[in-house]
Amino acid sequence: FWCALFIIFIQCINSITQNIHQYLMNILSNAIDALDEYNEKRTPEEVRKNPSQIKICTKILNKKWVVISIADNGLGMAEEVSKKLFDSFFTTKSSGKGTGLGLSISYQIVVEKHGGKLLCYSQPGKGAKFIVQIPIRQKINQVVSSTINN
Repeated sequence: FWCALFIIFIQCINSITQNIHQYLMNILSNAIDALDEYNEKRTPEEVRKNPSQIKICTKILNKKWVVISIADNGLGMAEEVSKKLFDSFFTTKSSGKGTGLGLSISYQIVVEKHGGKLLCYSQPGKGAKFIVQIPIRQKINQVVSSTINN
């Protein structure tokens, strides 16, 4: 499902697009891990009554931005955790499960390479929502720099 949305919006983005799948997969992978962890703490009855979900929404904002929202209904996170999410090597996962690089790399791709925004909204017990905003048209120096670095 998300692949079809990804392909549709890739056609809208006038930029180097080869790394976009990487940040989407990083965010989705973290959402899946969060839901798995959440489900381990719940009874089968709780899981049946309130199944785990990942919702992906896409839209064009003001004819200038592609916006991709990825939200889960997992454990959520405390403010002190969400403040460090995009720091290199920061992880809340147990040893051997994560490197702490996925969201840091995602931030670099979205913000530094594409001039976009990567935001996270979360509260404990209320899941997490990541919002990616990528400009449809990018400055020529961003495109040239991205091409040279890849």
